[in-house]
Amino acid sequence: MSEASTPVGASLNEAAIWLLREGWRYTNYRVLFEEIAARLMAQDIPLWRMGAYVPTLDPELLGDAFIWRRTEGRAEYIRAPWSLLGEEEFQRSPLHEVRRTKAPFRRRLTGPEAVLDYPLMQELRSAGATDYYALPLSFADDTPVHLTFATDRASGFAESDLHAFHDVAVVLARLAESFALRIRVERLLNTYLGRDAGKRVLSGQVQRGHGETIEAAVLFADLRDFTALSESLPRDAILQLLNEYFDLVGKAVKAEDGEILKFMGDGVLAIFPVSGKRGMKDAALAALRASNGIAVSFDAWNLEREHNGLPRLGFGIAVHGGEVMYGNVGASGRLDFTAIGPAVNMVSRLQSLCRELGHPIVLSRLIRDYWPQACAPLSNRRLRGVAGETEIFALLPQAFKSSAAPAK
Repeated sequence: MSEASTPVGASLNEAAIWLLREGWRYTNYRVLFEEIAARLMAQDIPLWRMGAYVPTLDPELLGDAFIWRRTEGRAEYIRAPWSLLGEEEFQRSPLHEVRRTKAPFRRRLTGPEAVLDYPLMQELRSAGATDYYALPLSFADDTPVHLTFATDRASGFAESDLHAFHDVAVVLARLAESFALRIRVERLLNTYLGRDAGKRVLSGQVQRGHGETIEAAVLFADLRDFTALSESLPRDAILQLLNEYFDLVGKAVKAEDGEILKFMGDGVLAIFPVSGKRGMKDAALAALRASNGIAVSFDAWNLEREHNGLPRLGFGIAVHGGEVMYGNVGASGRLDFTAIGPAVNMVSRLQSLCRELGHPIVLSRLIRDYWPQACAPLSNRRLRGVAGETEIFALLPQAFKSSAAPAK
């Protein structure tokens, strides 16, 4: 049922009027949801439970769900994964029916008109509910949004209650669309640019050449023999391999408050910025702990691959630090938010020597000085574009054990 055809009262319900006047001030879905419930209750509407589902654009989440219960007085936030769509529990739920028909859904749960044709209806009745009502909403692009209401009043909802729900739904759909758009943009920017870079772009840092010079530890990781693998394996197998590899690198970097800036083929560029709470030493140690975490996870991944009859894989990691330009570079109309500068060039050059030097993790002198007991000197090298000889150090194998990693 479209919003134009839903039964709206001759005058807007008080809760809907409040949404029009004040609801836009709320940027937190959960708090807004609790306010709506409180205002409906203040009008003597016998609300016992209220739910909402709002879809997102997130690689891991299908949507955000909120359930308010009178007994608790607050809304519970639930992350709905993509797998939910295929689960039998969802297929046998009222929301699936509302999603399919795009029409309001009502079930009396007690008395001669009771219909308990869904497991949720039986569950709600057992908990004390007497009436259930679900409303489909939609954004301008037909994205489905759902609101649900339940009461424990013996006589169920009155028609005036249903009118109030529709009034609220009409206004909430527009507010929710505005909120959802911002949340979608934030999540998309975080997904494609990284948390900090996404925040900077959303705050207005969008001009070409717009950026700042920051200090950071820089990590560059690379998967060994990827070119040969990509030529010998089918596309889907390559994608799965890359995703597994990027996932273990990403988890290690995220665990140390690092930021992945770029995936380059099978390479990963990550930074650990210096901030008010973290000096260069702490940033360097965070990058070392992340390197250690990657090595530990890589060993576990290789054991799993061997168990499945797959060959072991190798990796190379380099860590350096210094000043980088952190901001927008690119062509007119097509920008990339990244880090550039001598420190980034150096870490790339160092990483390319991992195989030749026979060590999976190599460090610059700057990084080595923060954890000397776990490092060994390697031969000095002249690196392209770097003046003079560069001292290179290896992170020793015993440092791969998490117990040996530098403490936070």
